[in-house]
Order: sequence, then structure tokens, then C-alpha cells
Amino acid sequence: KSLIQHAMSLEIAESMHLYWLADTLAHYQENYVRSLADALDDFEYTLLDGRADPAQLVEQVLAAHPDLSHSDIYAAGPAGFLASLREAALGRNLSILGWHEEVM
Repeated sequence: KSLIQHAMSLEIAESMHLYWLADTLAHYQENYVRSLADALDDFEYTLLDGRADPAQLVEQVLAAHPDLSHSDIYAAGPAGFLASLREAALGRNLSILGWHEEVM
């Protein structure tokens, strides 16, 4: 929540897309991110089932982003998922300087 608020307050991102993985049907603070999407023209979010196969989740996240050369990714999750996502994102031209992760 605070990362999104901080990024929006800086007004440096042209757009932001939040991919939220959760292993329950109810996502924590779903109402909050829905209200952001309604209020901000350049904010989108996608809720994903964290119980799905990690490779499938990586593909779902990157499907709409064939070229990440002008992007930053902030990701938090299990080490294996992050490694797969990082490798796939770098394969789509993400600069290593644009990768930010926190293993959870």
C-alpha cells in the first residue's frame, strides 16, 4: 500500500499495474486497490490465484508486457517464483537495474 502511494506521489511513473497473488479467494485490501483503479487513470490491477502453477503465474503477469525495456518491476514473494519472474522479465528486455525484489 505505501509503495503504491509513494510512487504515485512522485508522479514519475507513466502507468502502474499491480499484479496481486493471493492463496485465498479474498484478497487483502481488494477494496483499496479497486478504489485506486477507479480514481487514477494510469493505475490497473489484476488479482491472481497464488495457488496456481508458478510458471503459469509468470506467464500471466508478463503476457501483456512483451517489452519491458522502459519498466521497473517491484516484486515480493517466494524465492522460486521471484527467480522465474526475474529470468522471464530479463528475457523481455528488463534492465537488471529495473528489478527490485523482496523474498517472503
